[in-house]
Amino acid sequence: MVKSNVPAQKSTGIVRSDGIADSRLVDPGDPNPLGACNEAQLETVLIEKLGEDPALDDSELFIAAQALAEALYIRMKHPDATSDPEAPIIVLVSSRAKELAKGIGAVVEPVLNDGSCCLSGYLWITTPALASGYKLSLTGSTPNQLFAQISTLNLGYLPALYVHPSATVPEIRCYPNGMESPDTVIRIRLLLDELSIGYLDQILSDWHSSFRTPDAGCGGHTPWKESRKYVPRPKTEEFLQGSLQQTLRVALLQKKKYRIQFEVPGDEGRCDLLIKSKHPTVNNCWVYDAVFELKVLRSLDAGENPVSKSSNKDAIDKGVNQAISYKDENDARMGLLCCFDLRKPDHCDGEICLDAVRPLAQRHSIELRIFRVYGSADDFRRERSLSPA
Repeated sequence: MVKSNVPAQKSTGIVRSDGIADSRLVDPGDPNPLGACNEAQLETVLIEKLGEDPALDDSELFIAAQALAEALYIRMKHPDATSDPEAPIIVLVSSRAKELAKGIGAVVEPVLNDGSCCLSGYLWITTPALASGYKLSLTGSTPNQLFAQISTLNLGYLPALYVHPSATVPEIRCYPNGMESPDTVIRIRLLLDELSIGYLDQILSDWHSSFRTPDAGCGGHTPWKESRKYVPRPKTEEFLQGSLQQTLRVALLQKKKYRIQFEVPGDEGRCDLLIKSKHPTVNNCWVYDAVFELKVLRSLDAGENPVSKSSNKDAIDKGVNQAISYKDENDARMGLLCCFDLRKPDHCDGEICLDAVRPLAQRHSIELRIFRVYGSADDFRRERSLSPA
């Protein structure tokens, strides 16, 4: 379960006093690390060779959510945090923060993310990095009161983050279309205990609900090209992979030891997502916690060409074998095959499509999950009405 985070062949050969080799990517004095002559080349090499993802396409709201999760974590470590009120936090994200703050009388706070600033009880207007911002006291405590205050300030259209300390489940609620659209929300549970299948199921369920129907989709957060016709967007797997990676990044930031890797090379291809954590006692070593393989089941491809039943079956078969290989290769604690069912209602057979691979998955401790994605809210309601109670 323990692996070095760098290739063995790059070891400098230095042995520390504890007997563990000091492995590094390159010699610290190498002017062309990994053969790269500039930052752009290095970025390309990292993605190709190490499965590192620079996350250049993260939305501003997800960047802000990651920054908020980190700011909350750092604040928890500050000695003054014990006196912070148990009060809500609302963050409005805008490139016009200074201008908007002036209009409502918000006060500047030059540093938000070093742990010295109490975030609770305030409305914050800031840029995605949350490096600095403007604050205004929240006048209510209930969701109705808080949403009303934002509406009264005429700021309900701004992308928003909302944290309530008395919520049963610690979470950040993301409103891409602003708090004036409370039904368009992405919930991200914050990990406070150790990583488990139960926790990952909760994360997957909340994330899935944000695009289960086109009505639930937040802005461009949808796997569809033409939902009514059940035509998926091009590179659907890549879209889902990136979206899940963003969600996991925010969720796991409270536990600084975790890291999410993307398209990790392996003997069977590339592992879609991998969660790893720092070894508790050995420096430069990692424990591999979970591998994810994502597959999309379709009736049509992005060009509106029919996809056969056998092609979907092959995708599931291949997915199980890839998940097994990636789990074994990385000696990971958990392995998941997540299938996203974008098929038309008359092509959909629920979890029956997984029956053929269940014995193999069980033998190798691979968790099978299927998530139905509907082309319309009407199809969702119709299918729910036909399901047994």
